[in-house]
Amino acid sequence: MKLSRWLPMARAMGAYAFAGAAGLAAAWAVRETIQQRTQAIEAQARVPTVSRLVAARDLAAGAPLDMANLAVRDVPQDWASSDSLPPEALDQIEGGKLTVAVRSGEPILQHQVERDRRESVAGLLAAGRRAFSLPAQEIRDLPQHVRAGDRVDLYVSFPHGGRDLTVPLLQGGKVLSVDGDPGQPAHITLEAAASDAVKVIAARQGGVLTALLRPQADTQIGSDALPRDLPGLLGMAQPASRRRAVDIIYGDRIEGDDDAFVASAAAAGAVAASAAPPQNIKRGKP
Repeated sequence: MKLSRWLPMARAMGAYAFAGAAGLAAAWAVRETIQQRTQAIEAQARVPTVSRLVAARDLAAGAPLDMANLAVRDVPQDWASSDSLPPEALDQIEGGKLTVAVRSGEPILQHQVERDRRESVAGLLAAGRRAFSLPAQEIRDLPQHVRAGDRVDLYVSFPHGGRDLTVPLLQGGKVLSVDGDPGQPAHITLEAAASDAVKVIAARQGGVLTALLRPQADTQIGSDALPRDLPGLLGMAQPASRRRAVDIIYGDRIEGDDDAFVASAAAAGAVAASAAPPQNIKRGKP
């Protein structure tokens, strides 16, 4: 009687326990499935990143580039611009300024940076090379649109020995920068060997400088042995040099030094010298 009463209850409890275990198993299976799916999505979304310099805040054009205005952010490698700057480039751009406005978090690009002129020019010079600056108004016929990276030839024209000479100073000189504030004369900075730079400095003192722009691909250096005056440059014959006239006292007359008179005077002197007897030279009083 008692067994028959508890048997249905045991069966009901077993059914409940089975249902609970099945629910727990199903919940665990769903949880594992969700975790596996989440891990798969995260793995699929995980890409290599690189560190880049970005604006720490909204920066206006002309803002200085320093630690206060810059930050470092990791960006996907495939999205990083080839013109973006790694944190190691901070030493190169610090002290420069932005040429355009940049919003907070945006990468700083190389072409947006105006570096300090002294540091950037010095960094471009190789051993044995020098940089010198000339006022553009001192250079005759300087092309108006000359820019950094162009190459120019410099010549100097000056009077010497009664002739006007033209001499090459610098051939294929590289233009490092062209600078000038609005309303002020522009300056051009050139690169040259130390010896050529000294020539240019000396030529500024008493000559007129002329610049010629050459193609980028033209790296040939011509010979310095060029005709240096206008007749020679034009292929004209040089005028024969004339000996300066010398007045000769002949007897009681003064004659000009024309060729016939000089020849006759020289002949007469030679005859007189051969006919005169030799004399001894004595020292002391006569």
